[in-house]
Amino acid sequence: MAAFTLVFALSLLFMAGVANTCEVVDGVECSVVGATVKDGLPKSVSGNCFTCICIKYNRATAVQCCSNALMPTGYDESKCELILNEKTCMYAVHEVESPHNGCPFTGYFFPT
Repeated sequence: MAAFTLVFALSLLFMAGVANTCEVVDGVECSVVGATVKDGLPKSVSGNCFTCICIKYNRATAVQCCSNALMPTGYDESKCELILNEKTCMYAVHEVESPHNGCPFTGYFFPT
């Protein structure tokens, strides 16, 4: 039941527009729909800030990885950049010209 709930929840997120924070990973096989996948993942999605599960995709199974990272909102995008902290899976906002200086922002969100 838990596997079904996870697959259903991720499916709802995917349909709700979180598609750009999730991706289907090529070249990784899986057989149990709903199972977490940790082995054989490419470096781009193998860190702590991604959850990868086996899904039904185009009449077969595939691995879908979704970002767990919270992103800041309400900052000056022309003067500031985002830097991911892979231990906390949260982005920090720093000045482009002076990376040691933080930038103010208004909150965090899961990107859509």
